[in-house]
Amino acid sequence: MKFVVLVLAVAVVGLIGLSTQPQETSATNPAKWPPLSTTCHDVNGDGTVDLLNDILGVIYRHGTFYGGPPNAAGYEYSLLYDVNGGGEIDLLGDILSTVNAYMQTCSLVDQQVVLATVATMKYQNCQDALADGYSQTTGFVPNMGIHISKNSNAARVFWNGDPNDPTDQIRNPVGLICTDSDPSPGTDVPDKLIGMFYIQPNLEACFVYPGAPICDNAEPVGFDGPEDNTDVGNVQKAWHTHPGLCVWGLGTTQAGTGEGFTQSGCNAMPPPNFWFSEFGWMVHLFNHIPNDSGRFLFFSSNVPFSQ
Repeated sequence: MKFVVLVLAVAVVGLIGLSTQPQETSATNPAKWPPLSTTCHDVNGDGTVDLLNDILGVIYRHGTFYGGPPNAAGYEYSLLYDVNGGGEIDLLGDILSTVNAYMQTCSLVDQQVVLATVATMKYQNCQDALADGYSQTTGFVPNMGIHISKNSNAARVFWNGDPNDPTDQIRNPVGLICTDSDPSPGTDVPDKLIGMFYIQPNLEACFVYPGAPICDNAEPVGFDGPEDNTDVGNVQKAWHTHPGLCVWGLGTTQAGTGEGFTQSGCNAMPPPNFWFSEFGWMVHLFNHIPNDSGRFLFFSSNVPFSQ
């Protein structure tokens, strides 16, 4: 109890001088996303809500909002500190709720999602990811976005339980999902980061990913718990496959991907093109623009066409 009182006092003191920031309006924040995590207020992914990283981090960002300027202390809005998903770092929904969760131990799946989000914040502009070795693999897909991928990341262990291991694939996803900055037909340009996707190659696709630690046809275990393995309908299953997968125009703004192709049909598509009778398993994580329906689902109801 004494610790909670102490933390609350620090929170109130920290608000002095930040409370004059302009409050959110529909004009300043047209986008209101659901929270990153509904069960955990951990910000840095260490599994525990603490004073330094979590509570003070939220306090310092008070008054910042999605797409807005830094506050008087020079801190910018970050989804990681917007624990209620309101689009603004506020007193009641973010600061006080984080204070109330002091010393909370978070579930492993929420810790995994936070770690993935922390590691990919540097790619808020997807052009930075392209400069870092990602290549465009699809055009804009409705309710998904543009997919870009980095094949070398598929050789990483998906999750080995060690949050201090920098080789974990969970923090180095094979692919990222982006909005489209060019709404004109036939030219899709990756823009803002929506989320990411993970791939577990099957036996046929393993040659694409030398050194991949798991190459069989079984459905992956994936994230901790049942959330990403729950079947909520054929098109909304989290881990899913793409039979007859064809990828064409790889690395260009005319890139495209489709399933149900024959090899000859894929060969007729713009080069470079690649065909797989059965590629393996994929799962999305909609975490930078979270998904109302579920963070691991196939489609997202919150993907804007362009931004």
